[in-house]
Amino acid sequence: MKFNTLLLLLATSFLAFSSCTKEDEGHAPESANIRFDPKADDVLLKEGTLTAVEGIDGTGVIKLYGNPERKVLRFENFMVDNAPDLSVYLAKSKDDVGDSYRVGDLIAASGNFNYTFGTTVNTTDYTWVMVYSDKNSSLMCFGLLQ
Repeated sequence: MKFNTLLLLLATSFLAFSSCTKEDEGHAPESANIRFDPKADDVLLKEGTLTAVEGIDGTGVIKLYGNPERKVLRFENFMVDNAPDLSVYLAKSKDDVGDSYRVGDLIAASGNFNYTFGTTVNTTDYTWVMVYSDKNSSLMCFGLLQ
């Protein structure tokens, strides 16, 4: 009798713990609101609008600021359907993530936020901003900086 009770207790515990996996594992946080206060030497170099691919909801404004020491990619009023392992890329073409610069993990699925990177990244060639699911190998949204 004690063995059956112990077995039932172990089985119940296993089911309880195994069902507690995080549903949104690998997804970006839902929202972020990070300010950007341009310094006196920050210049707005380019800007654009993000467009979602068919079947995805997404929109936003992208702005690229620069000064002699850094570049800042700013997302404003941004929103995209959340998906696993979302990353931000600068690319030469919206059709090719292979020849691109990975800016970083997507900070949030909505909001206002920034990415800072060095001036060695050639933003003359890398004119497309892409939000891409590395896990699903799928483009979520894109925008041309001009």
